[in-house]
This record gives sequence, C-alpha cells and structure tokens, in this order.
Amino acid sequence: MESGSRQSEGTRSRWRGCSRVWVPEVTHEAVRDLVRAREAAADDLRRKCLVPGERSTGDTVRRSGLTLAGKRRARRALVEAAWTYRYPARVSETLRVRLCARYRRLSTAGKEPR
Repeated sequence: MESGSRQSEGTRSRWRGCSRVWVPEVTHEAVRDLVRAREAAADDLRRKCLVPGERSTGDTVRRSGLTLAGKRRARRALVEAAWTYRYPARVSETLRVRLCARYRRLSTAGKEPR
C-alpha cells in the first residue's frame, strides 16, 4: 500500500504547477477574426477622422454627423457610397434579361456563384 501512495504523491507533485488549458475551436477563432476586422476598420476610420461628432455631458449622449476634420476626399467618398446604397439599383429590362440568361447558362454548365 505504501508504494501506491508514494506513486500518487509523485503524480500529484508533477501536476502541482499545471492547470487546465482551454483550447479554442474553429468557430471561436472565426468570431475572434471578425472582431479583429471590425476593430481594424474602426481604427482605420478614426485615423482618417471619419468619425461622428459627439457632445456628451454626464448620462446624456448627443451624436451628430461627420466632423469636418480629416481628409475631405475620403469624407466625400464615404457620403457618396452611402447615397448609392440608399435605393436599389435600377437596371434596364434588357440588361436584366441578359444577366439572367447568362446566370442560367453558367449554372447549367456547373459553375457555382461566388
């Protein structure tokens, strides 16, 4: 019996400084990548001074439009991009028919959409 207790003491002493380690799965890594990408985009906008203005006191937070600091061209490109996504694209009937026919032709050939 003594040898068994000595062995368990030796095993315990070997594991004394170790603790369990959590290894993230693939889904956890994907979420972390998305968070990093979002933070990087926010940092990029802050660097270009494309951030909304804010007047805050205590618990009250008042946000306004884009500040006039930063690069004028970048600010104008951002505003134009926002305006283009305001309404759906207007496509002529002939263009729509041509694109639909091309999509059908490619899908029957076995091509997958990206």
